Amino acid sequence: MSTKIKDSFSKIGLKDIESLQNELGFIFPKEYFDFLLKTNGGRPSRVMYKTKGGEFESHVNWFYGIASGAYDIKHQYLLLKGRMSDKEVPIGDDSYGNFILLNIETSKVSFFDHETDEVWLVEDSFSSPRSVSHRAK
Repeated sequence: MSTKIKDSFSKIGLKDIESLQNELGFIFPKEYFDFLLKTNGGRPSRVMYKTKGGEFESHVNWFYGIASGAYDIKHQYLLLKGRMSDKEVPIGDDSYGNFILLNIETSKVSFFDHETDEVWLVEDSFSSPRSVSHRAK
């Protein structure tokens, strides 16, 4: 069973994602590229996750998309640039101001604590939102 995304942003095409990749200067991992193409982000219906070491448990409030405003990938990337690794991009958040990061080289998914800038591993790869949002079961 896969996680359902509700409140998705406007439908996008290949050119939209390729344009964003060109602007940011990197290529998204295939599974995340496919996720964006299918959903363009949104609010997941099942939202809990836990860091691999059990340090934090939280929820995915939104997966960012190619949109305008606060839930736009590029907007969030530019806000966090310099606070996270150059190999990471914010792909979502929780309602406490923390972020979900995706490593563009390894496809690892991490929790980014907005108060300390510490990063904690959630999943070894982004295969679907389910890999993040079902972890705390």
